[in-house]
Amino acid sequence: MCFCYNKAHNHTFLHFQKFHHPIYLNIKGETEKKFFVICILCKTEIPYNNNPELSNLVNTILNKSNNSIEENDITNCIHINNIKQEKSENLVLDDNIENKNLCLICGSCIENKNEHFNQTKHPFFYTLNLLGSDKNIVYCYLCNKEINDIFLEKHLNYFGIKKNEKIKNTKDKELTNEKEKNLIIFEGKTGIKNNSSSSLNSIIQILFHLDHFNLRYYNPDHIKNCLLNPNQCISCVMNKIMNGLFSNNYKEGININSFKNFFGKKNQIFLSNKEEEPFLILENFLNEIKNNDKYINPYESFEFQIEIRYECAICNHVKYEIEKKWYLTFNLNKNADCSIEDFFKDFIKPEIIESNCSNCFSNTFLTKTKKLLNYPKIFILILNRFSNDDEIINSNFKTPIDYLDIQDLNQNHSKENEQIILENDQVEEKEIDFDHDNLLFLIQCGIPEIGAKWALYKNHNNPEIAIEWYCENSSNEEYKKPLPKIKAKKSLNNTKLLYEKETKNLMEMGFPKGKVITALKDKKGNIDDALQYLISSLDSIKEDNSSFENEKNYNYEYSNIKYVIDENDLLNKNNGYIYDLCSCLYVDGENKKNCHFECTIREEEGLWGYYKDSNVYKMEKIPIEKGFIYFYKNKSK
Repeated sequence: MCFCYNKAHNHTFLHFQKFHHPIYLNIKGETEKKFFVICILCKTEIPYNNNPELSNLVNTILNKSNNSIEENDITNCIHINNIKQEKSENLVLDDNIENKNLCLICGSCIENKNEHFNQTKHPFFYTLNLLGSDKNIVYCYLCNKEINDIFLEKHLNYFGIKKNEKIKNTKDKELTNEKEKNLIIFEGKTGIKNNSSSSLNSIIQILFHLDHFNLRYYNPDHIKNCLLNPNQCISCVMNKIMNGLFSNNYKEGININSFKNFFGKKNQIFLSNKEEEPFLILENFLNEIKNNDKYINPYESFEFQIEIRYECAICNHVKYEIEKKWYLTFNLNKNADCSIEDFFKDFIKPEIIESNCSNCFSNTFLTKTKKLLNYPKIFILILNRFSNDDEIINSNFKTPIDYLDIQDLNQNHSKENEQIILENDQVEEKEIDFDHDNLLFLIQCGIPEIGAKWALYKNHNNPEIAIEWYCENSSNEEYKKPLPKIKAKKSLNNTKLLYEKETKNLMEMGFPKGKVITALKDKKGNIDDALQYLISSLDSIKEDNSSFENEKNYNYEYSNIKYVIDENDLLNKNNGYIYDLCSCLYVDGENKKNCHFECTIREEEGLWGYYKDSNVYKMEKIPIEKGFIYFYKNKSK
């Protein structure tokens, strides 16, 4: 087995700790290789040239290694020697050959060779990216592996393709416009080599520059001390990418093969070089982190809550829902430029939907409105830049780079004295509560307990009217049955009375309890403000004899409860509503099939890094109006 042996990534030593194998062959150099035998226990080099047994062992290992790489893996194949080729209408070679395979039987230029083989049973495929190289590698489904095609030049010539002439890939084209010609290389910044999709490269750059990813995964000591297989440990894989991006040791860009192999085990989107929508890459990446790393919730910094309000057109009752989101989307106008103000208006504008009302049970129209309840640390805004026919929409989107105020998304949409519908999981059935003294008074008057309860229930707890009512209705069998239970707001466990101490203190000063409760509610529990209010307006204050029980568990204070939500469940409740742009992803091209993704990242005051695969350029002004996905950072953080 082969392991790295250096100060940064000494997995040879970790292998020794696990299996207690002390002797290793160390190979140094790239062009001119030097060989050393190392003893981990002695921490010294062992001379082997004068030791015939050890020398033979080293030579055996080296010969076996070379043969396994150069000979055993790629072999000749008898199946391909006498193939019958035929012309195909599907042979279309353009400059976008990335991830394309050529069927050597019919000449079809396709991406999914497995699907083509299942449909046609044509077993031989050549990867067009290899054009211009000296490799004669072809995949043979009959051998189920890569094989050496000694007649490859002849097989390609049949379709008019010259093996030694490389077709330039879109990614490899030279910079053509004036903007890119004048760009300056950003020294000290590292790109990602374009042997993977540009959408994946851009998403990795953006996420790994965010603080919560950087803090979690940029820890060089982890790789030194981790005893797990580095290819099976998410922290090792992520630290390797972090070290490559931020150590300034890889000026030509880094490879992310270990990253692709780790996340590609269960998700093929990371193995494909096909350009996918960046949002799909982003969502799949965050999901894979969530499934593989128990120490971080990758969505936490992006999450926020939206309050959705529905009002029935018939009974005017209102229902509220809470929805958790980690991004917002906006559809661009294909024929006109848009702005962040257009996005705000689109978000808060009322929407009419057809649905059933859970109060009047009518199939009717509901008016739907939305508002943000809280502000995330990183606010993600996604523009839909692909039309229905997959063409790219090039309309400009006007948004500020600094000081983006999203408070308009938090506009109040509730109405005074609205009638609110509670869902079944927010209510419970309970016995009707009666004033203990009134109930005892009626029982002492000779009225049975059930009859006394009915009398108080029918007469709003007034004992005098209740006695007269009972005398008139005592023979009615209906009022001899137990009272039905009523639906009420569900109580939460382990709650205390809010403002209990303040209420007691103000009552000890001689103020009536009902007026004290009203004053404390009006002044949000501030005892000093409540006291001034009681002194100045005691006669005009209406008495409120309800308790404060459970009120702290509701998000906003209205006369009716909208929904049950514990204050601990509120996300990012201390964040402000002012943001700065920290990164932006762009799409360049004509349509989904022929496009390229790149990104800009705020590096320091007044400077941005323009990341285009392995190249990183310095920019002072970025094309923010052409953005696809915007990442805004909360200024309060």
